[in-house]
Amino acid sequence: MKLGLLCVIGLPQNIFTERPSAVLIIAPVGVYRKRVESGIKMIMSANCTEDTEVQICLVVDIEWSRTDRKYMAENVQPLQVEYAPDLWASVFASYTCETINLNLENQSEITCWLLKKLASFFRRGSNRRAFVDLTSAPREWDFSAFYVSNFFTDVEFYFVKAKREKTPSDYTIEERNDEGMLPEFVITSELRPPLANWLRPHKMLSGNRLENVQYEIFKLMYEIASRKKDLSTLRKITIDETELAAIGREKLHSYKNMEESDVLKSISKFITDIDRFKLFKRVRRKIEIYTTAIALMQALFEK
Repeated sequence: MKLGLLCVIGLPQNIFTERPSAVLIIAPVGVYRKRVESGIKMIMSANCTEDTEVQICLVVDIEWSRTDRKYMAENVQPLQVEYAPDLWASVFASYTCETINLNLENQSEITCWLLKKLASFFRRGSNRRAFVDLTSAPREWDFSAFYVSNFFTDVEFYFVKAKREKTPSDYTIEERNDEGMLPEFVITSELRPPLANWLRPHKMLSGNRLENVQYEIFKLMYEIASRKKDLSTLRKITIDETELAAIGREKLHSYKNMEESDVLKSISKFITDIDRFKLFKRVRRKIEIYTTAIALMQALFEK
């Protein structure tokens, strides 16, 4: 199987020079099947060698698969054939191609799945890179991708531009007169403190490797929450802030010599620092842990 270098817009130049040991490509499948196919081939060509572990996730719109009989046959199945394991397994050190069913108009579902998938991928080793396709998916996917970009460093987002762009006359009257829905605001950034401190066990300060207290707090939250409920079935779980502080004083070196009231203030500050990401909410000495945080917990701490 040969990989041809294909033109894709929006990719940083460094992907052509560094070769990661593992590559994850996540591609939602809409109507632009050939452009999705081109993007996947380009990513593999630019980043993968025979020593690379390659994972491809084709993301299928579960609603389209139910309501449009042609969607699977004309858009999804050709990609499943093109990237079938029996065609590519001999090319790379390891190769998988899986099909994932998601509601691509449910931003919360998309966000949780992306967070969990990416965190699980990066947890398995170093020198790994993920690529998320924005070519053939609805706006909800784009919004989730922008939000998820806050949580990771080695994730690239790409878009395969059409060879022929639409002109105004190509759009129907219905499309041009569509008033749309309410505006949705998007957060986009990169992984950096204080959020990075919740997702990485250590930080470097003046050449010294130090424990991230927020990461350890997050891990304790997981331990408390998982003892109470099966996290995989929940959209939200509430834990007691006082219980968290007491366990923190017992287990965390940073808190061992602190009064409980000071530990509570410290935890409160750490949570307030990342309010805009909507992972947690403090309510009367309780901490509500939301679905995105639950997804991250499972990816980071489940055995």
